[in-house]
Amino acid sequence: MHARTKDRINGFGIVLRFITPVMVGLVMTMIVWLHDDIKAVKLAVTNHLVHDVSDMKERLARVETAVDGFNSNLKRLYNRR
Repeated sequence: MHARTKDRINGFGIVLRFITPVMVGLVMTMIVWLHDDIKAVKLAVTNHLVHDVSDMKERLARVETAVDGFNSNLKRLYNRR
Protein backbone atom coordinates (compact mmCIF):
# COMPACT_ATOMS: atom_id res chain seq x y z
CA MET A 1 0.00 0.00 0.00
CA HIS A 2 1.36 3.40 -0.87
CA ALA A 3 2.02 5.88 1.88
CA ARG A 4 -0.30 8.38 0.23
CA THR A 5 -3.19 5.92 0.16
CA LYS A 6 -2.53 4.94 3.76
CA ASP A 7 -2.56 8.60 4.83
CA ARG A 8 -5.82 9.14 2.96
CA ILE A 9 -7.43 6.13 4.67
CA ASN A 10 -6.13 7.27 8.06
CA GLY A 11 -7.47 10.76 7.34
CA PHE A 12 -10.95 9.34 6.76
CA GLY A 13 -10.59 7.28 9.94
CA ILE A 14 -9.83 10.38 12.00
CA VAL A 15 -12.82 12.20 10.50
CA LEU A 16 -15.11 9.24 11.11
CA ARG A 17 -13.82 8.87 14.66
CA PHE A 18 -15.20 12.33 15.47
CA ILE A 19 -18.33 12.22 13.31
CA THR A 20 -19.58 8.82 14.49
CA PRO A 21 -20.35 9.82 18.11
CA VAL A 22 -22.13 12.94 16.86
CA MET A 23 -24.22 10.86 14.46
CA VAL A 24 -25.01 8.30 17.16
CA GLY A 25 -26.07 11.12 19.47
CA LEU A 26 -28.35 12.58 16.80
CA VAL A 27 -29.92 9.21 16.10
CA MET A 28 -30.51 8.58 19.80
CA THR A 29 -32.10 12.02 20.15
CA MET A 30 -34.37 11.35 17.20
CA ILE A 31 -35.38 7.98 18.67
CA VAL A 32 -36.29 9.67 21.96
CA TRP A 33 -38.36 12.26 20.07
CA LEU A 34 -40.15 9.48 18.18
CA HIS A 35 -40.80 7.64 21.43
CA ASP A 36 -42.30 10.77 23.00
CA ASP A 37 -44.43 11.43 19.92
CA ILE A 38 -45.69 7.84 19.91
CA LYS A 39 -46.64 8.11 23.59
CA ALA A 40 -48.52 11.36 22.87
CA VAL A 41 -50.39 9.77 19.96
CA LYS A 42 -51.27 6.72 22.06
CA LEU A 43 -52.62 8.97 24.80
CA ALA A 44 -54.67 11.03 22.33
CA VAL A 45 -56.12 7.91 20.68
CA THR A 46 -56.93 6.38 24.07
CA ASN A 47 -58.70 9.54 25.20
CA HIS A 48 -60.61 9.69 21.93
CA LEU A 49 -61.68 6.06 22.20
CA VAL A 50 -62.75 6.46 25.83
CA HIS A 51 -64.88 9.44 24.80
CA ASP A 52 -66.37 7.43 21.92
CA VAL A 53 -67.18 4.53 24.25
CA SER A 54 -69.01 6.82 26.66
CA ASP A 55 -70.99 8.29 23.74
CA MET A 56 -71.85 4.80 22.53
CA LYS A 57 -73.02 3.80 26.02
CA GLU A 58 -75.30 6.84 26.16
CA ARG A 59 -76.73 6.07 22.74
CA LEU A 60 -77.22 2.42 23.63
CA ALA A 61 -79.03 3.41 26.83
CA ARG A 62 -81.36 5.67 24.83
CA VAL A 63 -82.06 2.90 22.31
CA GLU A 64 -82.71 0.39 25.10
CA THR A 65 -85.10 2.86 26.75
CA ALA A 66 -86.92 3.36 23.47
CA VAL A 67 -87.14 -0.39 22.84
CA ASP A 68 -88.36 -1.03 26.39
CA GLY A 69 -91.02 1.66 25.95
CA PHE A 70 -92.06 0.16 22.62
CA ASN A 71 -92.26 -3.34 24.14
CA SER A 72 -94.33 -2.14 27.07
CA ASN A 73 -96.72 -0.40 24.67
CA LEU A 74 -97.02 -3.59 22.65
CA LYS A 75 -97.75 -5.60 25.80
CA ARG A 76 -100.47 -3.15 26.85
CA LEU A 77 -102.05 -3.30 23.42
CA TYR A 78 -101.86 -7.09 23.35
CA ASN A 79 -103.34 -7.42 26.85
CA ARG A 80 -106.34 -5.22 25.94
CA ARG A 81 -107.74 -7.88 23.65
